[in-house]
Amino acid sequence: MSLLTSDVAQHFWTQARLPEMYPRDIEHAVALVLPVAIVKLPALTTSEVELWLARNDVVIQVGTQPVDLMGCLVANRGHGIMFVCGGDPPDEQRLTVAHEAAHFLRHYKIPRERVLQALGEAITPVLDGEREATPEERVAGVLSGVRVGAHVHLVPREGVRESRVAIAEGEADDLGLELIAPREAVLAFLRTRHVEQLGLVEQQRALASTFGVPAHAFVAAVADHNRVRPASFVADALSAIRERR
Repeated sequence: MSLLTSDVAQHFWTQARLPEMYPRDIEHAVALVLPVAIVKLPALTTSEVELWLARNDVVIQVGTQPVDLMGCLVANRGHGIMFVCGGDPPDEQRLTVAHEAAHFLRHYKIPRERVLQALGEAITPVLDGEREATPEERVAGVLSGVRVGAHVHLVPREGVRESRVAIAEGEADDLGLELIAPREAVLAFLRTRHVEQLGLVEQQRALASTFGVPAHAFVAAVADHNRVRPASFVADALSAIRERR
């Protein structure tokens, strides 16, 4: 996890000014910090999202074929609409909101603000897809890699990822989990005596209960923690002997 990830998450919660407790109320924090509306639909598909957008006079195409979704983010002109499947369990909804909030922050809001800071408000029509960038604006370099126009992100229920978006999804996974289950807090919890004595699956379940996130979100953290932890008394003794040499 990069320093940027923890810094972004910490800044987000500093702005929210909510009590530091778990499970974190990510939906309340999003409403306080981000220009993003959260819409929950009983069953979420690309068709349902496009129907909702059409009813509310938002002209943005989401997909070419119906896909069953857990979440969807539509961002444009500095604002966003986050769709969440209201039929999912609360812990899955919390993870979906955090994941989409991470996408909005990492891949839309922060890059957009970087460009505006470098080039000023005059670049806004370019970011909103209303005009082409001038040669001078392109030479500035800050437009490189910045999405122009509407941004649409889908979370298919199958979880299939194309290779070209794998890096962005990995970044959103990391930041999303950091927003609701900070790595330092997770490691501190795993180091407590009663948790260290549990098996891997039980540790994942204990984390899930504490942070209000599905157990599958902690597979990597639990595996990494136990990979570096001595597995027996003999391993402990050998480790101590080596340190004294």
